Amino acid sequence: MEMSKGKQELILKDSKEGLVMIQSTAKGMHIQTSKEKNVNLKSTQPRFLAGPFSVPTPFTEDEKKLILYLFDDKLAEMYGLDVVVRTEYSSITRSSMRSLLLRAWIDGDQVVLGDSGDLNPYRRASRFQERYMPQLETCEKIYVPVHCEAHWYMLVIDILRQTADIWDSLESLSQREKMINQSLTILASLDFLLLREARLRFGSNFNFLHFQLGRQTGLPQQPNDFDCGYYTLKYMDNPSIVADQSYQHDSDYARILLALYLAQSPLNDIRHKLMQDASNGYGKCSAADSQRAPCKQTSELRKAARNINLNQTPSEALLKTLL
Repeated sequence: MEMSKGKQELILKDSKEGLVMIQSTAKGMHIQTSKEKNVNLKSTQPRFLAGPFSVPTPFTEDEKKLILYLFDDKLAEMYGLDVVVRTEYSSITRSSMRSLLLRAWIDGDQVVLGDSGDLNPYRRASRFQERYMPQLETCEKIYVPVHCEAHWYMLVIDILRQTADIWDSLESLSQREKMINQSLTILASLDFLLLREARLRFGSNFNFLHFQLGRQTGLPQQPNDFDCGYYTLKYMDNPSIVADQSYQHDSDYARILLALYLAQSPLNDIRHKLMQDASNGYGKCSAADSQRAPCKQTSELRKAARNINLNQTPSEALLKTLL
C-alpha cells in the first residue's frame, strides 16, 4: 500500500518482522517496523537509522561516523581486542562495546567473584581499595552489579542504614533464593576486603554480613528478556529512577546513547584519537551503510586502529566505567 502526503511519501510493506513503514522526506528516509499488522499511521512515529540502530531522533554526521566505526563488523573481526575506551582504571575493548548491540546481553571482560570464592587474587591484581574506595569514611552506599545465570541485577548496600537491597528489573520467584545466597556471599566478600577499615570507622562490631537483606519494590521493569544489563547500569547511574514511573524504555536509543556516552566521555583518554579514526575511516556515509565496509579504510587507518591496544592492561568490567 502506498500513500502520498504533500512532499512526504509513506510506503507500507509486509515483512517477516511485521509491518514496515518507510517515510521519505526531503531530510531523508525513515524506517519503522511494527510487530502488529494493524498500525495507526497517526500514532506511528518515524525512526532514523544510525549504524545498526533505529532511533527516534537523528544524530549528527560525526556521531553517525563514530557509531559506524564502533560497531563495524569487519573491524570487530580483525581488531576485537583493541581498546576503544580507556580511563584511569578501566578500559573497554571493541568486542565488549559490541555487547551494546540490540538484543545482545551487556557484558564485560572480567569476573570478580568466581566459583572458588577466593578474592585474594582479585584484591592484589585490581588494587580494589586504592582505585575505588580509598576513603571508606566518606562512603555511604555501594552499588554492586551481580550476574545470576544469564541475568544482571544490582545489590545496593547502604552503610549508614546497614541494609542491602536487591534491585531487579526482571523479578522471578524461581531466582530469589539464588540471588539471596549470592547477596550474602557479596556481603561476606566485602567483610574480607574492607573489614579492617570499616571497623576503624564504624566500630569493632561492624560486619557487612549482619546487614538486613531486602528487595527494592516499585522499580521500572524491562519489557524484554535481554536488557537486564542496561537496567542495572541505569539503576547505578540514576538511583532516583525508583520513583519515576513515567520512564519509557527504547532499547535501541538507550544502547546507542550509552555507547556514545562512553566513547565521547571526557574520562576516555583516547576519545580524540577514536573520533579522528572514525572520521578518517568513514566519509559521508548514508544510513544504509551501517553493515558495510568503511567508505575509506586505508592501511594507515588499520595500523592506527591496531596501535590503540599497545601497552594496555587487560580490560576490566564494562560496568565499572560508570562508577
